[in-house]
Amino acid sequence: LLALAVAWTIFNNFYFAVLLAFGTFVFWLSLLLSNKRFRVVKNNTKMVISVLIGLLSGSILFLPSFLQLLNSSRTKVPFANGLSFYSLKYYLSLPGVL
Repeated sequence: LLALAVAWTIFNNFYFAVLLAFGTFVFWLSLLLSNKRFRVVKNNTKMVISVLIGLLSGSILFLPSFLQLLNSSRTKVPFANGLSFYSLKYYLSLPGVL
């Protein structure tokens, strides 16, 4: 059931899947650190295998989309006149602009 939920999330929205995975990982890590009942290796192994099966089945749709994104004209254009990042002044003034 977990593998189906992971695959369905990836099929529907890649960005939501990434945010959901990050939040779930933080929650899972906090459970592991705070509660000894969740430190059973067998259960954690089953969970990791289910998530991997969901990722693999969801990658049927994700990988072609990602490869198309890498080959699009938007990713071939140099960012900000050839820079990799804007200057530090831009990032520091950004919260004030918002």
